[in-house]
Amino acid sequence: MLEGGIMDQPVRNRSRHWPVGIAVLAIALLTSACWRAAPIDGPGAAPGIGTTADPVPNDKAATTVQFLSFANLPVMLASDAATHAVRIGAFGGDSLWRWFLVDGPGSTGTGATTDSVGGGASILQSGTDGSGFPIVEAFYFDSTTSSLRHATFAGGTPSITRETVDGSGSTAPGHVADAAGQFANPSFVMGSNLHVLYGAVHQTNPGATVRLRHAVHTGQGWIFQDVDGPGGVASGATADDVGQNASVAFAGDFEHAFYFDATTFRLRHAKFDGSTWTAEDLDGPGVPGGAGRTSDRVGGGSTAAVATSDGHLHVFYVDNTASRLRHGEFDGTSWTFTNLDGPGIGGGAGRSPDLMGGSVSVAQNAPAPFIDVVYTNLSKLSVRHAQWNGSTWRFETIDGVGNVAAGGTTDQVGFPTITGAVTQQMNVAVYGGASSSILHVFTGDKTTGALREECTLGVGILAPANCAN
Repeated sequence: MLEGGIMDQPVRNRSRHWPVGIAVLAIALLTSACWRAAPIDGPGAAPGIGTTADPVPNDKAATTVQFLSFANLPVMLASDAATHAVRIGAFGGDSLWRWFLVDGPGSTGTGATTDSVGGGASILQSGTDGSGFPIVEAFYFDSTTSSLRHATFAGGTPSITRETVDGSGSTAPGHVADAAGQFANPSFVMGSNLHVLYGAVHQTNPGATVRLRHAVHTGQGWIFQDVDGPGGVASGATADDVGQNASVAFAGDFEHAFYFDATTFRLRHAKFDGSTWTAEDLDGPGVPGGAGRTSDRVGGGSTAAVATSDGHLHVFYVDNTASRLRHGEFDGTSWTFTNLDGPGIGGGAGRSPDLMGGSVSVAQNAPAPFIDVVYTNLSKLSVRHAQWNGSTWRFETIDGVGNVAAGGTTDQVGFPTITGAVTQQMNVAVYGGASSSILHVFTGDKTTGALREECTLGVGILAPANCAN
């Protein structure tokens, strides 16, 4: 892929758990004023291969992929706002970003469409092919047919296989004829199968009720089920409008999904053991259980989840009433909830009284206690970073007004974009680099339309200049 792209191969031979998300296993170091920042695609982008001058600030996702002799290089999926196509970028061993057209207008190859695509993006490495090259899966929304799309990449050649998974443009047995995939579409591998979660409009109540839907590829084709919402199979399923702003994390023998209940303004949680789903209300108005829960409206922005090496499960989300960043932690027995950043929160350590929200993402390294959370300062339209070092939280602004980065901008960055009822993902964070120690953050520049990268190696260590190429 470093020279040409990623070769196409069927989905198969997966045996590891690779939850997408924006969360990727990584070595974390406590950061303070040691960031570099630069545009990497779009107007004013740094040197690269295949960069565009089109605006590309929206609809993005990233993961870390291991390439043969190269370790843990970030791979980026982003949409082109001018052409309405999806692009993939890979950070090469020569420290240059390489960009390729994936799908949409201008694309060619197996399953390519000229429809407008982008939004609800997710990307993950699901395994390797017979030559040791990574198999990479991407999911995104086709707004022309209101369908969920899927692309598979593998190997060292630039061929790509694409398909429509669900929605009105699908021909798969069991697909729905309604809109599917316009919200966040987190994907993961469990056992040997590829899974994706997404919101779909309920067939009997178009335009009014969304349910959380689940598709799994068994190697023979896609199998579908409604998890939560009207007709949901989960124990504890609700008839509410659910399934927006979803994220996933793997802990123990379970895959955990977190998502928004737009009827009750609560954060929902569903647990999957490989065959059975169990769903519950986690936080928000009327949810019993105490332990720091709030009666505020929550979960209306994006959610981000990660499991740490101590077996704890963490979810980060927005208190929409108070405009705060919230944190829920499950220790294997019970949940506890806290406010992390925003109005009225004490504790110092760089916290701000500004309004927080919009886009939330997380990156973490399994052997370490560190958790890195990236989110939006809505008051200043800047990008915030919170890091847990195992005992305390610290906070800083890494790009936008008040930033600490070399090459940082005072443009409006990290902003949430709303298209109709769709909130697009604006901030993503992964680790990568030869030592797996560089934290890469990707955000959109509303002022210029560029895709920006912010990166750090940690306290007192300025990241190499080419990390934001």
